[in-house]
Amino acid sequence: MDLELAPRGTVTLFRKPIVIADDGMHLGDKHIAWDDVDYYTYRWQAGHIAGDLFVVARDRRYLRIDHRYYDWRAGADRILAELHPRLAADPYFQPFSFAEGELVHAGSGRLGLDLVDRVEVVQLGSEFAIAVVRRGETRDWSHDQLVEVHDSLLFLDELVKRGVHVTGSALWLPPCLHHLADALGAAAELPRAEIVRRP
Repeated sequence: MDLELAPRGTVTLFRKPIVIADDGMHLGDKHIAWDDVDYYTYRWQAGHIAGDLFVVARDRRYLRIDHRYYDWRAGADRILAELHPRLAADPYFQPFSFAEGELVHAGSGRLGLDLVDRVEVVQLGSEFAIAVVRRGETRDWSHDQLVEVHDSLLFLDELVKRGVHVTGSALWLPPCLHHLADALGAAAELPRAEIVRRP
């Protein structure tokens, strides 16, 4: 069934709705098929509120789904539910990737998954970031703004599936990511350690 996200705000005369359909996403004449999506980025403005979802096609066309549309939370859930099974076949987690038993970062190198103490979704100022903490260390092994990590929610979900401890609090997640939400909820009940953030 199609889901239409109508524009909201005081000036909507020249703005068209986004239609999320079985064959992909439509905005006027622009159509991005599910199988044509290269990656997405996600940006929380406030952890407990749905953030901005940017879906980027292989030809660099993109759609932005955010608070400028009614029902954008339902839209984000539908989009991620469609994309995650497809993207998981050939994930693009820039600047991260996985090797055999290792987490690889473009700037920080390689770290065995058994040496990862935890991965935290942290808020510094107005931005959220993904921080990887190595066991026995007080500084982040890597630290990247969430919006710069491609397929970021799929990446966090994959970490959980690989047995990595992922933490975060007061974060809105689409219902389709119940597995990740359960893991974050369980982690929120554990005591937090103080670590030093990179400037």
